[in-house]
Amino acid sequence: MVSLASLQRAGNSIIVSSPFNSKIYHPFSSHSLTLKTPTSSKPLCAYANPNPKVYRRPSVNTHVDKQRSKTNNIQIMNDPLPGNSERENLDVDLMSLCKEGKVKEAIEYMGRGVFAGYDVFSELLDSCVNLSSLEMGGRVHYLLGKSPFSNDTALNNKLIEMYGRCNNIKGARKVFDQMREKDLSSWHMMVNAYAVDGEGQNGLLLFEQMRKLDLLPSEETFVVVLAACASAGAVKEGFMYFELMESEYRIVPKIEHYLGVIDILGRAGHLNEAEEFIEKMPSEPTAEVWEALRDFAQIHGDVELEDHAEELLVDLDPSKATVNKISLPPRKKQFATNMLEEKNRFCTAHSKNLMRWYTTISTTEPLRTDMAP
Repeated sequence: MVSLASLQRAGNSIIVSSPFNSKIYHPFSSHSLTLKTPTSSKPLCAYANPNPKVYRRPSVNTHVDKQRSKTNNIQIMNDPLPGNSERENLDVDLMSLCKEGKVKEAIEYMGRGVFAGYDVFSELLDSCVNLSSLEMGGRVHYLLGKSPFSNDTALNNKLIEMYGRCNNIKGARKVFDQMREKDLSSWHMMVNAYAVDGEGQNGLLLFEQMRKLDLLPSEETFVVVLAACASAGAVKEGFMYFELMESEYRIVPKIEHYLGVIDILGRAGHLNEAEEFIEKMPSEPTAEVWEALRDFAQIHGDVELEDHAEELLVDLDPSKATVNKISLPPRKKQFATNMLEEKNRFCTAHSKNLMRWYTTISTTEPLRTDMAP
């Protein structure tokens, strides 16, 4: 049997045949070249050729190869999703699909190779955030990673927001850590993601890391920091950051910051402190403030405070009135109130409306019956 080495020494050419024996792979083609020794009965010298060449079959993906070789004046197509090995040239308006709410269809077309511009990715990620769809958001993330916009800071911020909304804190942190460039919104999104996921303490640690990097916080920064304090039940830290905002960074608190402190106190059950904090506000409390206090009073079973907050709320916004609400009997207008009489007044009203309280309280915490006169 004639060896391949002897053929090379004799100056014989290499014959391309059907797939047997060893193969040669073309880097841009899915077809292989096979080396096979000639099986004809002719003498070896009949195959001799002074200029041996290797002949390759033309690739059936010639059009795709040409597209890959051109880098100028051509739109880069998205790599197909896993499982889709071929691309299709489809004329589809992805932005129109997104605006029509057909997010899944748009993603499927992108997976088949339809080019998606920057605005399409932005619109898709916003839709995934609103829908809280981790499955579709993950597919958009994959396609974004294969696009020319993979390192865009604004789009990566939207990814963090999407993962945070879907309670996938690991996915959010992975995007955050892998970002080449971060802006202030990147830190906001990550701190807020921790707050939404119930890991407020990690959000506060991230904020401290941000301060060590000498990044200057903004008004929005302290909104998410206060949210992280509320999530962690960090009351003392909440007041510390609220004061730090003005004393160190010269940021005048706005209504959203006051609401953040009320949220901290309300979640922790410090309703008296929350009411006192509202009374000391430098400006008149808004309807949102009284609504927040009313909701926390309802959650913790403070019926009297709930009625008081709702009364002030309805004065500012009548549309917020609770339908068919039965209030407690009015308190006596005197400074000294008999303790037993006050207790009986509360218990009477409470027993009449027991079923209503159980249907309106949104947590399983017991009703408070130790209210001070």
